[in-house]
Amino acid sequence: MKSLLTLLTILTTTVFGFAQQGTLSGKVTDKSNGEAIIGAVVFIKGSSKGTVTDFEGKYSLPLEAGLYQISITSLSYKPTEHTNIKIETGKTTTLDVQIEQNSTELQAVTIVGTRQTNTELA
Repeated sequence: MKSLLTLLTILTTTVFGFAQQGTLSGKVTDKSNGEAIIGAVVFIKGSSKGTVTDFEGKYSLPLEAGLYQISITSLSYKPTEHTNIKIETGKTTTLDVQIEQNSTELQAVTIVGTRQTNTELA
């Protein structure tokens, strides 16, 4: 009897835990040409929750209901933030984002090499 009561308690708690989630999804694209950004990191600021975009620039992140601050970063692109994104229970919130390139140029690259002449291999 105790094990049956424990099992029912666990199942009830699990059902209510999953029922309180919504989903944040969308697509991350390049602002200049509209191409999908592969491997952009979409994460919740101040937490360890996040995901990465796929080959089509799409992402999906299950979250509990509430307001969130979303950050999106990718190599060679300017990071962007979106505040007050509302996630509702059982619904999908769509956030499509266009990010712009971070154009930083290097002035010059100098390569210096030395050769050892006092060894048998030289």
